[in-house]
Amino acid sequence: MINTNDLRKFIFNTLKTFCDNVYFDLADEDKVFPHIVFSFQTIDNNDLSRSDIYMDIDVWGRQEEAVEFENLCDLVERTFSYNNAPQDTNLPTFYNINRVNVIDEDKTLKHRTIEVLIQNYTRE
Repeated sequence: MINTNDLRKFIFNTLKTFCDNVYFDLADEDKVFPHIVFSFQTIDNNDLSRSDIYMDIDVWGRQEEAVEFENLCDLVERTFSYNNAPQDTNLPTFYNINRVNVIDEDKTLKHRTIEVLIQNYTRE
């Protein structure tokens, strides 16, 4: 069975290497831009040897920092695209599915959702 805490810590620490403001599930009220929020949308354990996890990585930035924002999105996308990252307890492989432009009501903000499939085996 998957150890989601270990996987979450690994993803958090990976994202933290290129963005100081990283959150799981929900950003703080006093968030700083740019920031990243990631969450596990569904976890399918139908095959007990592998878990398929659908993860959304939301990247937020300011319009006036558009180049830096897109560079950050590119880096996140590359990091989680066909990347095998074995850990002590988890053996995840990340597959980039999609990158979605999300229009925010606040026109000063930029928002992208990067959708990732994680195929994870657990080391017993």
